[in-house]
Amino acid sequence: MKTASQLSDGPQFANPTKRQLVEFIVDASGSTANKATLNGQEDSVPKIDRFAEGLLLAKKYLCGNQWFASSGEIATITFGSSVRSIPFQSVTGWDVPALQPDGATPTGAALNAALDHVLERMLELDAAGTLYYTPYLMLLSDGVPYGEHADYLRAAVERARDAEHSGNVTFLPIGVDETDCGHLTALGFRTPPEIVSRTSWNEVFVRVSVRISSPETQRSLAVPTTNS
Repeated sequence: MKTASQLSDGPQFANPTKRQLVEFIVDASGSTANKATLNGQEDSVPKIDRFAEGLLLAKKYLCGNQWFASSGEIATITFGSSVRSIPFQSVTGWDVPALQPDGATPTGAALNAALDHVLERMLELDAAGTLYYTPYLMLLSDGVPYGEHADYLRAAVERARDAEHSGNVTFLPIGVDETDCGHLTALGFRTPPEIVSRTSWNEVFVRVSVRISSPETQRSLAVPTTNS
């Protein structure tokens, strides 16, 4: 973890503006190579291509928001054959990751990695004396966890719910297959999943981007419990 003096290195850390952290948690499992069933019809492209399209739209709209361009930081977690983390950075410096579908769907490991990742950044900002708004964690998935022990997944979901119910983070789930999104709903986050149709990516990400680029009322934030 960086010290307070190290946090002054680079434009994103020298910026004293109160921060809005946004973390995309992106499903890159083997099932995302399949095409979604949307409005009763098979989509024209694989689900993972819809995720990539959504991330590009998010960058477009967030870069165009003057407040978020100066105050926002974005990180990415991808999960499939492994869980990979891309550090927090300014929206202009954020490169949408290349997504390759492979492996199982370790949703529990992804949630734990995302919470650990955002906690680390919150502690860095605390050490630097920089205020921040409630972080947004956006989960993009086709909805079906697979390849983890049920107890591990249950504990990770409970940890995520506790973090949200304590006011530490806000989860925004987004699904692309109407047949599977009951699994996203079952995670129990406060915000119901957005179900994306073939024509609604633009609408969804305009709405989501407006939400995450609007400053909230600052409050004292407890930090999520670290994963043991």
